[in-house]
Amino acid sequence: MLLKKIRFFSSCREELHRIGLAEALICGSVTAFASVLVRGISGSPYRCINFLHLHGVIPPVWLMSMLWFVWHFIIGATMGAVMGNSNFCCGIPKYRGGMFWVLMTVFGLIWYPMFFCAEMMFFSMLDVLVVLALSVICAIDFFRVYKLCGFVMALYSLWLLWMFTLNFRAFIGA
Repeated sequence: MLLKKIRFFSSCREELHRIGLAEALICGSVTAFASVLVRGISGSPYRCINFLHLHGVIPPVWLMSMLWFVWHFIIGATMGAVMGNSNFCCGIPKYRGGMFWVLMTVFGLIWYPMFFCAEMMFFSMLDVLVVLALSVICAIDFFRVYKLCGFVMALYSLWLLWMFTLNFRAFIGA
């Protein structure tokens, strides 16, 4: 078991040397900018937080905003790394994962205004489930291209599980 873990982390270290940094940074920056744009257009979440009494459920707004920005940068960088892979044997999982990543990102960016502005708790909960399913598919496909990118997407899926619990708590309380 320990030997498998050591092999996994050593293969991730080798993958870091093959990942195109420029593609990862560009995609990460564009995705992070889109998340800031959505947040800026949507406005402050305080009205929804106060209305639904979510103060004890979610972290402070500044931390939530920072996590929103960082996660979008990370998943964007992951997409850039996968798309920057020039290995022809990874074509199908690369492009299929990329297609699902685009859908996942669009649905993920829709979640914020749906939850905090429109207060559509049921539909935002369904939206998180769609994003969660797409992130799992992306994690599987990205893992076939770069193990590290698949691992990052799996961590993002865990984040989405927490987001689902937040949505469910808000839906029950609404």
